[in-house]
Amino acid sequence: MMKRLIRKIHKNNMGSAMVMVIVAVAFIGILVATLMWVTMSNYFMKTTDAKNKETFYTAETVFEEIKAGMQKDASDAVIRVYQNSFGDYTNGTTEKEIQDRYLNEIYLKYRDASNPDRFDPDKLIPYIEVMFNPFVAAGRDEHYAGTLTYGPDGKSIYETAIICPAGINIQKTETSVILKNITIQFYDHASGNYSEITSDLSVGLPTVRFSKASELPAIFEYSIIGDTGINIENGAEVRLKKSAYGGENGIMIGEGYSVGAAAKAVLDAENAEYVVTRGAVSMNGMGTAAKAELTTGNTTRLYAHDIDLSKGSAHIQGKTYVANDMTYKAAGDVKVSGDYFGFGNSTVSANDSSAILINSKYAELDMKNAGSVLIAGHAFVGTSDEDNKVVSSNAPGGQTTLSGNSGDIMMDESISVKGDQVQYLIPGTCIGVWKENGNTGEVGDVLVGKNPVPNITVSINALGQAEPNFYTSQYLNGNYDLTTGHIETVDFNRPVAALGGKTLGDYSSSYKVVYKNQYGQLLAYFYLMMTEENAKQYAQDYYAHKKDNVDSFYRYYLDDTFIDESPGASANSITTAGHYLNGADIDSLNYTEAKSSSLLESQNNVDISATYNALCTKLTTDSTSISANDLTKTVFENIIDETKLPSGEVVYYAGTSPTDADVAKGIVTPGDYTYTGSDSSIHLIIAGGNVEVSGDFSGVILAKGTVTFKTGGIREVSEDRMDLIRILQTVNIESGTPQAGVTKPLQYFKDGPEYVLEGTAVSSNNADPESQRIDFGELVRYENWFKR
Repeated sequence: MMKRLIRKIHKNNMGSAMVMVIVAVAFIGILVATLMWVTMSNYFMKTTDAKNKETFYTAETVFEEIKAGMQKDASDAVIRVYQNSFGDYTNGTTEKEIQDRYLNEIYLKYRDASNPDRFDPDKLIPYIEVMFNPFVAAGRDEHYAGTLTYGPDGKSIYETAIICPAGINIQKTETSVILKNITIQFYDHASGNYSEITSDLSVGLPTVRFSKASELPAIFEYSIIGDTGINIENGAEVRLKKSAYGGENGIMIGEGYSVGAAAKAVLDAENAEYVVTRGAVSMNGMGTAAKAELTTGNTTRLYAHDIDLSKGSAHIQGKTYVANDMTYKAAGDVKVSGDYFGFGNSTVSANDSSAILINSKYAELDMKNAGSVLIAGHAFVGTSDEDNKVVSSNAPGGQTTLSGNSGDIMMDESISVKGDQVQYLIPGTCIGVWKENGNTGEVGDVLVGKNPVPNITVSINALGQAEPNFYTSQYLNGNYDLTTGHIETVDFNRPVAALGGKTLGDYSSSYKVVYKNQYGQLLAYFYLMMTEENAKQYAQDYYAHKKDNVDSFYRYYLDDTFIDESPGASANSITTAGHYLNGADIDSLNYTEAKSSSLLESQNNVDISATYNALCTKLTTDSTSISANDLTKTVFENIIDETKLPSGEVVYYAGTSPTDADVAKGIVTPGDYTYTGSDSSIHLIIAGGNVEVSGDFSGVILAKGTVTFKTGGIREVSEDRMDLIRILQTVNIESGTPQAGVTKPLQYFKDGPEYVLEGTAVSSNNADPESQRIDFGELVRYENWFKR
């Protein structure tokens, strides 16, 4: 029975399907729940990651905004420092010094005024958008409650912190300024997401190259460039606010005639940095009272070959460099209050040896308050200008032109009056002396005894040179036997009282004859030729025995004390190659020997000469940048590409129209141009000829010819830098037709594309000079960047 029951139970499977269903459903439910949980977890993870990325990118955005602000600061610093330093660079300031100025400006921009080793984060906050409302903390913990700001949705709450590290956190190197370990923390209170980025921000040097800067003429530091010269007519006054250059014919102050009491000519260069001329600065006043006037300022550098006073006065301050002489050709007065350098030191050419020459009565030379005075040369008896000008009709064979007056005769004086030349005339007692043959040392009869020798007759030697002929009846008189003796043209062995009994042979064994036609007769002047050292001794001996005579020359020509080195007088450093006279007044003069010859031979003189040559070639002080090709050209030819000058006048304008109130104009012409001043918008004139100026001018005038300031009052010549820059870059043409390919005035300049604002060669490594850029994105960069 039991067995049947058990078999029955084993055969009964009612309800098993339901169990299986329940088990399956439970399994599926567990599986679905698991999948849902995984899906939700993945969703939450992605959401969290997205919000983390959002907070990270927000923190990064804050950093980028700071970086962008610093890029603008770097850009402003480039404009201020590099452009404004270009004039200094052309005057000798190095590229490294300009870079240091730039880095120092960046450093001062960010440093804490009370602690130079730390940057001030408050200076970075203005670069960040207001919605992030950053606060600054020296340190921050998780419980810090900063000021909260609701986001644009009105719900999100942000907190941004700029964390300043302790210790030194700003550093200036030779190539950059670094703000170290800046930490930006961003916290979204609504989501609880937090990001932190730490990095250094480095501001480096811009990609500015000066490869051509030293070669480029500093034309934008000049207001007047006259390649032939600058003339200021009598009755005109010119006040320079910028530099000026006058070419071969120099700067003439006083030209032509003008009636009226105020007919003087004036050049006021007190505010000019440079006044340069290849020729002379000449003061040519008119009438009895209207002197021409020149004034330079404390910072002016005047470079000239000569300074000539033919009725004028000058007050020269600053630094004055003269290659040759300052010469009083007519009554005039000069006051030197700065440094004066006469740097020509030739001992054979009067045109290349600096001196101060007083060749007119009523001269005034005041150097009592001068700074350093250097006169590296000597006065000369100029005779080479007499070449081929003296005609003699009593030479054998008839009339002949005497060409023996070559070379000049050096004197010892560095400051000289005209009467000093008499000292170097050979005494008449040594001219035309009879000598018995074989007895050259005897004191023979003086047959001629004059210097100069009037009515001289000449002989022409085998070389075609003129020689004095003393073998005539007027000297021999039949009393001398030419078979036993001869006439010594110059007796070098005869004692001379003016030299204390010394002979000419104690100083030299050579002489020079200078022939001149005067008063209808031919005169012969005999001069002693000496070396520099012997001339020094000769002058000392002559002054020792003829002091009264020499002093009388100075009193005749000079009206005032010129150099005062007496005890208690204003100290001045005077270095000369030759001697000069000084005294507390014109009636008490003293002989002053040459001083410090080693300085006269120093490299300084060579450098001054090279600088002057560079200025007169390309308006640059960098003589090393002057090529052999540059030296064959004038300043205008080195600056302007004459092949691009138009066939007629072209007028450019920078503005919305030529009649715009803010318009600036430039004139380019192949010929002459007249500027009346009626159109004050003209700030650039380039002329292939002459330019006449009859009004105030602001800008730059470049003329291949002469710039003449016309009679009619005061002419102020100043700068208008920004308008000039606008004109150079403009492509607007009011009238005229430029050459093909010339689209803007900048292209008339040689190396024109290298001029970018104020004439500097600022450019990047971009190969296209017309689109030069500085990459400020690379200039301000991250260093040591990491995030948490």
